[in-house]
Amino acid sequence: MKLLIITGASGGIGGACASTFLADGWQVVNIARRPAAVDGVRDLRCDISVTGFTAALAPALAADPTSAFGG
Repeated sequence: MKLLIITGASGGIGGACASTFLADGWQVVNIARRPAAVDGVRDLRCDISVTGFTAALAPALAADPTSAFGG
């Protein structure tokens, strides 16, 4: 299964993209302060503007993107 990570899938264009990719069989992860309103999207609730967050997440994603989100 293909994995798509969207920053800001909690609404607007990001939410529309999440819906479209889910319908096409993708696994979608939302990285945002608010949870996604789209059923089937996994949420990693955070604020990517916090210093050090992206540096801590990058190695986990590089090693195994799906396990970084619990699946």
